[in-house]
Amino acid sequence: MKLDLDRSQTGRSQLNVAGSLTLYWEKRDEEEVDLGGLLTLDNLQDRMLITGSMDATLQAHCDRCLNSFSLTFAVPVEIMIMRDTKTEDESDTCVIHQKTGEVDLRPPLRELTLLALPQKRVCREDCRGFCPHCGVNMNEQDCNCQRDEVDPRWEDLPSD
Repeated sequence: MKLDLDRSQTGRSQLNVAGSLTLYWEKRDEEEVDLGGLLTLDNLQDRMLITGSMDATLQAHCDRCLNSFSLTFAVPVEIMIMRDTKTEDESDTCVIHQKTGEVDLRPPLRELTLLALPQKRVCREDCRGFCPHCGVNMNEQDCNCQRDEVDPRWEDLPSD
């Protein structure tokens, strides 16, 4: 996932990005994510802007039932490459200062992927998770626990 600044044509073009990245959480925790998408490359004289959206896919564990599943999510991309190193930009865009040569897009794409990663990873919307009383996986079987235990202090509140 490298971009050659010297060979990029001036004006607007398309940049096809496909590959995988490793997301590091701690020294022992790492996840492999597959990225793919078609980005727009606007090459101006003193700057280059890369925008668009990519699809990211990784193997995750459901936060409700702990089953492994394939999680796909969108990663919005906005990267600016400044060829004039004296210019300061204080926007939310990832900014790289480099005049010539190849730019490695992996670090900013890794950062953008981490920012887009869903906080709640759920295998499906109707995942029932585990029973809080007996611990049985409610997606696989029903349990006989009584669920109508309501704290009397909350009885007067509307149910919906």
